[in-house]
Amino acid sequence: MTKVIPRSEIVMKLIEDSKEFKKHIVAEGPLVKIFDIGLPNRGRSIEQVFFERTSYRFFHPNSEVDIEDLKTILLKNHQYYIHNWNDDRLVQQYIIGERVNHASINARTIYRYCPDTNDLSAEGYLPENVSKKMLFLQQEFADAPVVLLFVGELAKAVEKIGTAGYKNLLMRAGAVAHYSWLQSMSMGYQGTVFAGVLPKMFKKFCSIDGYRKCQMFAYAFGN
Repeated sequence: MTKVIPRSEIVMKLIEDSKEFKKHIVAEGPLVKIFDIGLPNRGRSIEQVFFERTSYRFFHPNSEVDIEDLKTILLKNHQYYIHNWNDDRLVQQYIIGERVNHASINARTIYRYCPDTNDLSAEGYLPENVSKKMLFLQQEFADAPVVLLFVGELAKAVEKIGTAGYKNLLMRAGAVAHYSWLQSMSMGYQGTVFAGVLPKMFKKFCSIDGYRKCQMFAYAFGN
């Protein structure tokens, strides 16, 4: 017989879990520690980059992202994450590279970043009969030279923290996405954060089921 849990009981459980989450945060210290972001020096300050920015909806169809720039961003994202949350990598980085100037990067492959080797591992593949636009709600993200997808180990986070696990991962992914934005701008790229690929399509082609592993946030960049 299925047990029906009263709504009031669920609400009270969420409130209690939230209190436990606050205790967990206090015990760990600040959510985001002070960290020297160490942006690559390309001869321009962040203030200059902001002053020179212009907003466009679409990326230039011929623009590319340098493979070394991409790996630098991914590595520094990892270092930033470990500095703030030295756990068992509850947030991972996945990559869709439409235009990366390296022969090893296939535009139809979904990669996962491996920080131990500072390299990319193929995790999924889009068949030729599937348009990349089917992955995204908005066309401009399908045309982005690079899309970074931040995937959380949701089942582990819920087991470790409780019902606040999702909120915790979302905050972490947002912080790393913002850090990606700062780095890419310092390198001369443009970009924006967004919700990510359509979950149904992500699950179909990359086995991100939405619970054990769940897409939290995304960042698209290029020129």
